[in-house]
Amino acid sequence: MAKVQDVAALSGLSTSTVSRYLNKNGYVSKKAAEKIEKAIAELDFRPSFLGRSLKYNRSFIIAICVPMVSHPFFAKMIQAVENEAYRRGYKLLVTDSDNKREREEDFIELVLNKRVDGIIFVTHNKYETFDDSLPVVTIDRSFGPKVPCVTSDNYDAVYAGLAYLYNKGHRHIGFIGGRPNVQSEVLERYKAYQDFIRDKGLEDLSFYVDSRHGEELGNAYKFITKYQHLDAIVTSSDAYGFACYRALGYDSSATRKVDIITYDGIMNDWIQYPTFTTIKQNIEEMAKAVVDVLLKQMNKEPVKSKYIIKTEFIKGETA
Repeated sequence: MAKVQDVAALSGLSTSTVSRYLNKNGYVSKKAAEKIEKAIAELDFRPSFLGRSLKYNRSFIIAICVPMVSHPFFAKMIQAVENEAYRRGYKLLVTDSDNKREREEDFIELVLNKRVDGIIFVTHNKYETFDDSLPVVTIDRSFGPKVPCVTSDNYDAVYAGLAYLYNKGHRHIGFIGGRPNVQSEVLERYKAYQDFIRDKGLEDLSFYVDSRHGEELGNAYKFITKYQHLDAIVTSSDAYGFACYRALGYDSSATRKVDIITYDGIMNDWIQYPTFTTIKQNIEEMAKAVVDVLLKQMNKEPVKSKYIIKTEFIKGETA
């Protein structure tokens, strides 16, 4: 079996340079990296994961816990986080909590027992505090200044989307979303709606309810039935956007036309028609920020309490 020394000899570089490249803990030029990769391929070299763990007293595993891995947003985020973690020399362990607190508490024990080095946490349950020694970062969840949160520009993006609809002439603009049980940055989307209709003197046509993933279509039917005079809708997620589209009965015989703007920007990757007008979250950049902040915590480096990643407005066929 090939060793680091063999890779160094074949690439014509020092062992320390090869080690820096493999451990991703120092600068290695692009030219040197190419030589190392070529030598690795020729030798079929596989670094010793256990040896690295023992040397640095780390597992080189980080974990992510989400309420539902099949949800399009979480599925996309997991993929992006895994790619970034791998690029930084870490493996990713994925846990689906099914929104159950006991599963989340078991997940937290992984770090407390030193089985993983840090966790990325997305929950719909309330937690008063976390152990100060726990390297943890959240996505769209606020647990106070000691727990870093990575999110998007929820408020500004939704407010701008509403302005877009208003400028198109819409005056009966609705909002639908699931109300989180915890202090979530997603609440900023609803707050933007409330502020916008107040600023413009519009009627409140919101449908903001306690719900679980999978209940979007039923809630969309109630929303559409309650507000028969809607001419435009902003939804708190792609799932609610697609649910509203179905609830409105959009097909060749549909007579009620309502503009729809969704939030997340993932649905267009999953379906071919229609292309939704959407506020697209930059999931790749969010994933990079999540992993970077977690590694900084693990290395005892200072971090901020919140990291906001800009969204992009994508015009499609629905608005």
